[in-house]
Amino acid sequence: PPKAIAQELTRIGRHPYLGLTGAAPSSAPLATDPEALDQILRMLREKSGIDFTLYRQTTITRRLARRMMIHGLDTLESYLRYLEGHPSQVHALCNDLLVNVTRFFRDPEAFQTLQRSVFPSIIKERPADAPIRVWAPGCATGEEAYSLVIVLLESLGDAAGAVPIQLFGTDVSEISIVKARTGIDGQHQVRKSVRELCVLARHNLATDPPFSKMDLIVCRNVLIYLEPELQKRVLSVFHYALKDPGFLLLGVSETVGPLADFFSVVDKKQRVYAKKPTSRRFDLSPTSLDQRFEKTGLGRTARSTGEAGGGPSDLLQEVDRILLSKYAPAGVLVNEAAEILQFRGHTSPYLEPAPGQASLNLLKM
Repeated sequence: PPKAIAQELTRIGRHPYLGLTGAAPSSAPLATDPEALDQILRMLREKSGIDFTLYRQTTITRRLARRMMIHGLDTLESYLRYLEGHPSQVHALCNDLLVNVTRFFRDPEAFQTLQRSVFPSIIKERPADAPIRVWAPGCATGEEAYSLVIVLLESLGDAAGAVPIQLFGTDVSEISIVKARTGIDGQHQVRKSVRELCVLARHNLATDPPFSKMDLIVCRNVLIYLEPELQKRVLSVFHYALKDPGFLLLGVSETVGPLADFFSVVDKKQRVYAKKPTSRRFDLSPTSLDQRFEKTGLGRTARSTGEAGGGPSDLLQEVDRILLSKYAPAGVLVNEAAEILQFRGHTSPYLEPAPGQASLNLLKM
């Protein structure tokens, strides 16, 4: 009722995570209750398949604070109990943690740089029968992916219909990918001829095998939400996935810092880089991140006596996952239509997309 609005605003203003000054949420309550935080992160991992332990602590803090404030909860322990009693809220928290800020042609200067210098170089160096391959990881609801295709088509001009284009838009959020495939933005829908050039699929940069032989990777404002260890892994994935030479476009607040020796600067202001050839082989297996269990609360939870819900079955599942990812042969998971749903292991020696219209159909690889 209207008369309760003032009371509710007062309650929100007194919430321990927020101040009336609008300052950023304090991380102190999180630091003083690591076990509850560990259990929440484990719950997220079990429900969504996403490991948030290497996401920025500040991002996790802000998003947890927001969810707790919405539900009128003051401690992580009480929020954990709430999540255990309301499983659907685990997915709501997961969606909140996956920051989704996007729009068509976001930061026009970046697209102008692509059109002015990057795409002309790719088009010029392209072998006559080769497709132009672009990967947009973290594409959210697809606006970035479709914008890239449109700018590439404009760059090709009259040759647009004669040059095969394969654009792969990926995101860790299945909800975002489902929306992206519709190509609908408000009252408008992306033309079918543009949508057909895009393959949109769920993909986790932290654990899934990378794509390969890319002319361009555009990944803007994803690295800023990751801890340095995961940033380095993702940049290694990009280096592996790019052709030699290939281009990488990051967000204006991001750099290739940890791998600066393996990329050259093309446009410092717009964060455009080119791959440098190297004989070094990066470890891209998901198990290269499993040391996190010795560094994070998930390790403490897994070794506990079961109070948090972690037990022998969880440990055995994790052992199976590690062994399968490291020693099992490369393979793919397909549906009844032979559409590839997931890659397992390093499949690039055996599979790569065929020239022409982009497709993840196994029979067309």
